[in-house]
Amino acid sequence: MRAAERRTVVVEALVCCPVAAFCLLPLLSAPPERLASAVLEGVWAALIVPVRRVRPVAGVLCTALLLVGANVWTLAVVPLVVLSATRRIAPPRRAWQIAGVTCAAVGVLTVAAALVHSDALLPELAGNAVSVVLLLLLPTLAGTLLGRRRPLVSLLRERNAYLEQTRVLRPLRPERRNGPGSRERCTISWATG
Repeated sequence: MRAAERRTVVVEALVCCPVAAFCLLPLLSAPPERLASAVLEGVWAALIVPVRRVRPVAGVLCTALLLVGANVWTLAVVPLVVLSATRRIAPPRRAWQIAGVTCAAVGVLTVAAALVHSDALLPELAGNAVSVVLLLLLPTLAGTLLGRRRPLVSLLRERNAYLEQTRVLRPLRPERRNGPGSRERCTISWATG
């Protein structure tokens, strides 16, 4: 695996800071019931941001904890991480498999959290199902479509450069008239034969 450019590392570090601030600062004004887990989720969200580039599969799988957690502010990070990570997962089928595994993990974590905190199971499952559709499945769809687009755009740019080079070089080649492979000779041989 190649090392990232210095600029990329700096940008990722600069993105982690606002994500952490966005996930943690609102907790000061309105602390949730489980403050420790909300703080840990904010830190987790900030750590997932650079992981999405290096290990996109792990980035998508790690969002399951954010979807089930107590910190509502971390939910804003989930679609951005999923979109960016699923663009990098090579076959779109694999991206959908990872999204399915993440959905299953959200279901298991929801049931476990409802049992531990003695919450009502059906409302929790319904709320997290809506969150999964909006914050996980729709960004996965967008990410796979953008992931397919990237190779096609690079292929079109390559072809355009090749055609431009051919157009520039064409006037430099001398024209061959009535040579061994010319069209007129082939037409005559067909007409006489």
